[in-house]
Amino acid sequence: MAEGVQHRLRRGAAALAALLALLLAGCATQKVYFEEDAAPAYAREGRTGPLLALTQAFGGALSPVVRNLAAPHGELIYRDGLAGYLQSELRPLDIVLVRSRPALTRALITSHFTHAIVWLGTEDEMRRAGALSLPQVRPFAGALAAGRPVLESAGNAVRLSPFSELIDVDEIVILRLRNRDARWQRAKYAALFAYLGTPFDYNFDVRDDTRLTCAELIALVFPELGIPVRFARGRYAIIPDDIARIAVDGSPHISVRRYIWPDTAQGYASGGRSEVGAVLTAPQPSG
Repeated sequence: MAEGVQHRLRRGAAALAALLALLLAGCATQKVYFEEDAAPAYAREGRTGPLLALTQAFGGALSPVVRNLAAPHGELIYRDGLAGYLQSELRPLDIVLVRSRPALTRALITSHFTHAIVWLGTEDEMRRAGALSLPQVRPFAGALAAGRPVLESAGNAVRLSPFSELIDVDEIVILRLRNRDARWQRAKYAALFAYLGTPFDYNFDVRDDTRLTCAELIALVFPELGIPVRFARGRYAIIPDDIARIAVDGSPHISVRRYIWPDTAQGYASGGRSEVGAVLTAPQPSG
């Protein structure tokens, strides 16, 4: 029996190594993605290609392994004065895009910015908007009081996270929605909190409505942005850079508030719309 277990473990390790090798081999072209209409025929016909099938087969087991292949911290985490600066700049329900710390997951995402989160605001700000009394929010009062003002789809599910998730990264973009009255805020809080606990979409497949990536969550809660669907790495997906592009292109719904990146050894630089536009990836017109 022990030999059988060892054989299965070896087979599992070999499959995992093969998948890692395949993913790493694709890193050279990982920034290439296409407009939705330029997807190959098999995808337009609703069939699953080999790369997505492989992810579906092994993604659940591979996901925690890949997440752990990362640098200890992002470059911005210890920058002098940055935490206070960010807290002074952020407003409730800002969408924050980040370039995550160096990791295999970052290398595999078809976007310069690799993660999207929502800044919920302080408890006082949420209380003034009437959010804390919402039935979707009340069950999470303890987590909010314990200092978890970030809502994100990461790890295993949509979750509440501490401020460190926002600052332990390499780059940060703060995007601000234009309609922010209390009624609008309550509707967005209700929608966001309703998704807490939804499993993370490690397949990055927007057509799987049982799981959500960070960008898929933003697209669902903020439909007014009109975030496009792309075809990337064998699947239809939402690309984080597209969220920033909508703001850069002058959307009436969202604007770039700040872009922050490492500068000197202990400092950081701050820019805006033009600096964000200069680093964004773009879809290819045809597959």
